[in-house]
Amino acid sequence: MLRSLEQVLHVARAVSNITGCKQLVVVGSAAVLASRRGLSDDFGTEDVDLFSLDAGDEEQFADDAEIIGMSSTFHGTYGYYADGVGPRTALMPGTWKARALEMNVPDSDGAVLWIPDVNDIALAKLCAWRDKDKEWLEIAAKEKVIDLAVMADRLSEVMQTAHRRTDPAPRNSGLSKTPRH
Repeated sequence: MLRSLEQVLHVARAVSNITGCKQLVVVGSAAVLASRRGLSDDFGTEDVDLFSLDAGDEEQFADDAEIIGMSSTFHGTYGYYADGVGPRTALMPGTWKARALEMNVPDSDGAVLWIPDVNDIALAKLCAWRDKDKEWLEIAAKEKVIDLAVMADRLSEVMQTAHRRTDPAPRNSGLSKTPRH
């Protein structure tokens, strides 16, 4: 079971070494474990969801990260594993990076791990709204790990991010259509 920043950094270092990617972002429950100490066992997880800001091919990144994924030798040895995901996996405010903790990954040849703010992670869980996310949100609110007022302030930005992801209309194309009579 994953319980500490050091374990998250261990996974990030391994993923960076395997994939060659140097700009990694941890999302999901592991991000909260990486940024907070003294959390209850309710916050424990086995997986470290990571995406890369510098992967040329997101699918290849995810495939390569699976080398230390679920049921791997790495997982069996350490009790936690990497889950390579894409940047669209976690729907967070567009400004998440401005609040994220940026950490150098030790012994990694220059890799950096970005750890989003706990409230940005909570918003992503709110948007995903799976049973495990609902349970996590309830515990996080009860234990005052998240700030509901902060989340409410950022919600409109999450909605704008979601709209940009789903709106197929081109933006600022410079073309205007004049109706013909």
